[in-house]
Amino acid sequence: MLRLLLGHAFALLAMIGFSAPGAAAADDDLLLLTSGARAAGGPSVVTKTIGPSGGVLRAGRVVVTIPPGALASPAQVTLRRTAPGADFGKQSGVWSYSLEIPLPQAGQDIDVALFGLGAPDRQAAVALGDSSTISGQTDAAPARVVRGNVVSGVLRFKLPAHDLSQGLLAGGNGDGHTAAWWTLAGYASKSSQHFTVEYPAAVLAVSADAPDRVLAAAEDAYQKLSDLNFDLVGSLAWPMPISVGYATHDEPCPAGLPLSGKGKGYLVLNADLCAAASSDAMRAAVGHGLFHAVQAAYDPRSTLAVRHSAADPHFAMLGEASSTWFERRILGGGYVSPNFLANVGLKGTGLEAWQGTPQAQAQARNLGYWASGFVRHLVDQLQGQVVLGLWQKVHNQASPSPGYSDLRALIDAAGAGGVAALAWADYMGKLFSGNTGYAGWPVPASDAVWHSSDPPPGRLTGSLAPFSALKWTAFIDSVPSGVQYMLSPISETPDMTYVLYKGTNANGPFSYVATLKMFNPHMLAAAPGDVYVIAAVNGDSKSPYTTVSGADLMLGDAAKCRFCPEVPDDAPMLISEDGLSRWWVDESHLITLAQEHYQDPQWTKLWSFYCSWPNVAAFKTGVRFRLDGTTVYDIQHYDQQGSLHGVCKEFYEAGSIHFIQTYSHGLILTRTEYGPDGAVIQYCTFDGQGVATCTP
Repeated sequence: MLRLLLGHAFALLAMIGFSAPGAAAADDDLLLLTSGARAAGGPSVVTKTIGPSGGVLRAGRVVVTIPPGALASPAQVTLRRTAPGADFGKQSGVWSYSLEIPLPQAGQDIDVALFGLGAPDRQAAVALGDSSTISGQTDAAPARVVRGNVVSGVLRFKLPAHDLSQGLLAGGNGDGHTAAWWTLAGYASKSSQHFTVEYPAAVLAVSADAPDRVLAAAEDAYQKLSDLNFDLVGSLAWPMPISVGYATHDEPCPAGLPLSGKGKGYLVLNADLCAAASSDAMRAAVGHGLFHAVQAAYDPRSTLAVRHSAADPHFAMLGEASSTWFERRILGGGYVSPNFLANVGLKGTGLEAWQGTPQAQAQARNLGYWASGFVRHLVDQLQGQVVLGLWQKVHNQASPSPGYSDLRALIDAAGAGGVAALAWADYMGKLFSGNTGYAGWPVPASDAVWHSSDPPPGRLTGSLAPFSALKWTAFIDSVPSGVQYMLSPISETPDMTYVLYKGTNANGPFSYVATLKMFNPHMLAAAPGDVYVIAAVNGDSKSPYTTVSGADLMLGDAAKCRFCPEVPDDAPMLISEDGLSRWWVDESHLITLAQEHYQDPQWTKLWSFYCSWPNVAAFKTGVRFRLDGTTVYDIQHYDQQGSLHGVCKEFYEAGSIHFIQTYSHGLILTRTEYGPDGAVIQYCTFDGQGVATCTP
């Protein structure tokens, strides 16, 4: 309804020649709508081969001059009359054209002259849009408003030269670029220190101070980004244009990126946000979009790679996470982004899981909306310049080695020593238990539940990519006499963490209990009616950040087998004379099912445990521990003949992986050595005789 009212107001203002007091004169005279119809023109479309020496094209009422050096080699260039876009309301099609030119174009502006506009001499508003086609895929930037000069009835402006200094897309072929333009009636402009807003005079009928509020919102966002120490002066051209229009985009105020360069970004604001009642939404949208423009300037990739949908959406997740976090920086108080709330359901999806998906661009952006909550948590926990550091890490990344990665930038910005992984586990535990302290945040529903009254054995499992999490809830319905319940993590990765909270009501409140790691059982001081919330969290901080790992948690009687879920609950248990070992047997097959060996008779410090193949007198898995009885030394897997088979791991004292070796029925196939920081030191392959070939 608002857009309809604005359209009527716009038409009325165009007829009466309305102009905004104190603003630049609007092109509201009817010359832009009528006088050109009386001017002579050329054909509606013309195609020429133009080379490095330049050339001229004329179609209808436009002459386009391509200067020498604009094209690196001869190419076909087409100038055609087109229908105007609806981005800025209904406009005349008399001066609406497009220029189709191949990529790449080298650094020369192209002159455009539109004839028949009549007197007086003045500045005139022109809508300018552009699209690029890469490997058959076309992607358009939001149209913006630019200004040209009308002298003796001729409107002249320039199509900016392309900035292709970093080339096209990796692996992509440049098919072409189209610039489209049409004249605008009823547009005025107003400027502040760092911005110029181009707006339809019709918005003044809805809110007379709309241009001032838009400029104030932009200046406020500029100052807040400056307070975060972003290099605004050195990154972007000022004043930045803000075009107010009626087009519907993915966001209410997208940042446009022209091919003239990443430092020449602009904003396009939906006119619906100009009403006074929408001031907060407008402020959030302008801040969100402005931060996107800054992010593009920090992005190390080419202009085309940043803006084109044919490119992998590197840094789209971080971009949305940062800009959505920044909305609250703009509005303060209890503001919670609706985009964050709409995407909390992505908690079980890894933050770089967009890779290889059909809708990678949209998935990366949605993951960013969700990850904005983690950015808030990081900023609150670490203080300092976390967000600035994040984008500095983005700026310093290189391709092809080690490649672009949102998570690498986030992990590096958080600091050494696994800070990001620890913060992620803390964040997910607080979110799942309702302990973030952030007003308006939801408490996600459980992904799975366990009741102590369920038939044994109790087990919760799931698959998680790096920086994702699952919520599990355990209900203690009753506690039989003499039974102590336990939680035992049996997944074989040190990156999987289980954060435990306890309450007495399914709706909370919950209190933190412990953080569990692999093969470290936790004994519960449980009573009937207790409720435990478990955040199963993958904090894998090793490239390529897409490796899925299994989350696996055993729940039940601590007197039973703690690590081998295949052992039946009623399997007989034997205890050694010294009380340090216990094992479970299958009496029908006369085989051992599992063994546990401890350093103390209280069974709190482990030496090792072994799980057997079902119905076979052979170990399937063996795990040995260091002297502290809780830190895993190595994990080995065997085939049914007792030979090493599958993936075996050895760990540093701090718990990170030192070696990963793969075997096939006793023959070693590969060995990877990692440093304490998770970086690969050496990778070796082995032939059938065990001879290694290693790199480096």
